[in-house]
Amino acid sequence: MIDSNIGALLMEQGHHDDALTMYRDGLATAKALVQQDPRSGEWQSGLVVALYNLAEAGEDSEANLSLALDIIKRLDAAGVLRPDKKPLIGRIEEGLAKLRSNSSLSADRKIGTRRSRSE
Repeated sequence: MIDSNIGALLMEQGHHDDALTMYRDGLATAKALVQQDPRSGEWQSGLVVALYNLAEAGEDSEANLSLALDIIKRLDAAGVLRPDKKPLIGRIEEGLAKLRSNSSLSADRKIGTRRSRSE
């Protein structure tokens, strides 16, 4: 989708807020297309890409990646995921693992900080 391409270009140029606007527009478009034809694997894949782009830009990353992963795995299991979209599964899983690892490290640091203050 063109919103994703423009968003990526804006991110490369350092225009984070403008890129987020384009990614949000892309998500709204993808949702509208899926709503019109929920059985379209193509529209569902577009929704996955829109969610992934927003997550990569830092917008509600864990929720967006989780939803994207649910959708893309369902598409793959149904045999309607295009081969060029299959690598997204691994990228989404890696993104989620990284987020969860970082949040677990942050929680550990907070617990360690609380312990050292109370000792």
